[in-house]
Amino acid sequence: MLSHLNLKRPVACPVAQAPQFLERFFADYAVDDAAVLALRVPIVLPGLPLLMLARDCVIRLTRVHDEGAMIVSYAVEWAPVAGGPFPRFTGRISLPNADDYESCFVALDGTYEPPLGALGEAFDRTIGRAIAESTGRDLLQRIGTFMEQSSRSVETAKANKRAAAGL
Repeated sequence: MLSHLNLKRPVACPVAQAPQFLERFFADYAVDDAAVLALRVPIVLPGLPLLMLARDCVIRLTRVHDEGAMIVSYAVEWAPVAGGPFPRFTGRISLPNADDYESCFVALDGTYEPPLGALGEAFDRTIGRAIAESTGRDLLQRIGTFMEQSSRSVETAKANKRAAAGL
């Protein structure tokens, strides 16, 4: 049985700049034709410091050219480097517009199949889905933060150039 994730995060970055920054985020982790990135699960337990469990995953990102599409999107899939009883994810990362020209969203939508048959499905219903959502939110947070920092750097450089030119 497939489980579905649909998450999005607002990003303070113009949608026109967003694709280059998203691609650069993954390029920073590139190994051959894919990215190798530690996908993380934050674990919050009362009275203890935040713990991060991480698993290195191979992530493949391919820009999708849908005829007439107004939203930039990418096919995305990932699986653990070391294999094991962990799900593989297949879906899309898209960059929908926000209500203004200065921001957008980064969205993740796709499916994964819990491993180990009925046992994996039971685990997914009790805690696995929460782990998958938390992992997806953490990835979107990291992507969004990178995009926002990159956008601020570009805008700062533009402002400095204008100031140096006396404009």
